Amino acid sequence: MKDDFKKIKVYKGNGKVKYDNPTSYTFIGRGYTGAVFKLSSKKCVKIFANEKDVKYELEALELGQHTSVIPKLYEVGQNYIVMEYISGVDLHTYLLEQQFLSDQIAEHILFCLMELKRLGFPRLDVRLRHFLFTKSNTLKVIDHAYALRKQVKKPEKLFKNLKQLGLLEDFFSYAKRVDPVIYNEWKK
Repeated sequence: MKDDFKKIKVYKGNGKVKYDNPTSYTFIGRGYTGAVFKLSSKKCVKIFANEKDVKYELEALELGQHTSVIPKLYEVGQNYIVMEYISGVDLHTYLLEQQFLSDQIAEHILFCLMELKRLGFPRLDVRLRHFLFTKSNTLKVIDHAYALRKQVKKPEKLFKNLKQLGLLEDFFSYAKRVDPVIYNEWKK
């Protein structure tokens, strides 16, 4: 049934949300605002615990519909958003397995951050787990509920995540070579 996903209930928990899924849709992940379920090979649904978070994420997704780094938007309801399903692995997991930050990955990260900045996203503070590394070797940025609500000009959480993996200096080295202006902004 097309709208079976509407039977899934998502509730606020201590930290991450909790959910009740009486459907056969595969659970993908959850965070502080909602839980995501795979609907098909091309679509997933994020069901929110709070209606205002739907509005916040929707604003960011709409702003990013003309870039390749934000998932495509398909449908919106009172407590859900149906969007593009991204087949891939989160960048934290990928880098943990690789133990290496290639110039190609650093380039993709930098491109995503510059796209978000170009689009007017005031929050550039993206965690590694919110970058999805696709099977076509590109990055997409997910989880945008607070992307337009907070002003963060430097990707501090990204830097922290990369430092924990021992890859921050590799990223800074790449940024310094290809974009010395942004590198100097970040190092202040």
